[in-house]
Amino acid sequence: MDKLINEFMKNRGFVLIGASANKEKYGNVILKMLSDADYKVIPINPKKDKIEGIDCYNNLESVPQDTPYINMVVPPKIGLKMVDSMKKKGCKIAWLQIGAESDELVESLKKAEIEVIYGGPCILVALRTVDYK
Repeated sequence: MDKLINEFMKNRGFVLIGASANKEKYGNVILKMLSDADYKVIPINPKKDKIEGIDCYNNLESVPQDTPYINMVVPPKIGLKMVDSMKKKGCKIAWLQIGAESDELVESLKKAEIEVIYGGPCILVALRTVDYK
């Protein structure tokens, strides 16, 4: 899994499914911390146009480019509904944060030929502990 984490982090950009305007939620903390660390984070939230001053997309399909790296902070039931869209958008690696993972979602992603980071560590821990520049 370290190889996948290194590839994901060295890319310096990803889609964040479950971005939140609530500063207490991980969908906001991840967006802010990684944006502040010069990562290009593309937030997905169906109810917001901007979060933390960053343009937000309502869904994955509306992102204009392919999205090979996706970080998920949504419940697994929502993630399961997005697997087909992730495959169509060229997702190579999906990073499931704690609370976003389930055996069913991991298997569905693998069947779609998307590699999966799950079971920890959190992307925030990875950001603090390794230099990916």
